[in-house]
Amino acid sequence: MHRLAARNGGSNDQPLHLFVTCKNGSYKYDNSIDDYARTVCYEQPCTSLTTSAMEVDLKIQRLEIDKQPALLYIQHPVTGVNLIQPLNVVEAIQRIKNAQGNFVYPTQADIDRENEFRFEISILHDLSVSITVNGYEIVNVIPNL
Repeated sequence: MHRLAARNGGSNDQPLHLFVTCKNGSYKYDNSIDDYARTVCYEQPCTSLTTSAMEVDLKIQRLEIDKQPALLYIQHPVTGVNLIQPLNVVEAIQRIKNAQGNFVYPTQADIDRENEFRFEISILHDLSVSITVNGYEIVNVIPNL
């Protein structure tokens, strides 16, 4: 089971709506997900909420490279508008490079060795969104509202 811990570090009066969708839960004999598995929405209420941060722990069964993407949604809590395009979690993890420029999680085995990927989502006063995974920045955009 993988744990995606998301922390919103921007200031907000109410929590963002964070959730992940992916095919999951129906495994075959070789530990791969069945092609006919249903898409599941993983959503968890925030575990900690302060005036400047919201923490959410999303637990999903397995992140697979070659299957339907696991998509992280960050939405406005009232309007449901996506603050950024849904983020393909596996592609984001695979884009992570260390200080030497080498990919940290290039293979399925590398991803499977981790049991937690910490996503930190920061929203600044200009509404720019920055996302880091395990301390590595992967997204820095101004949303198109």
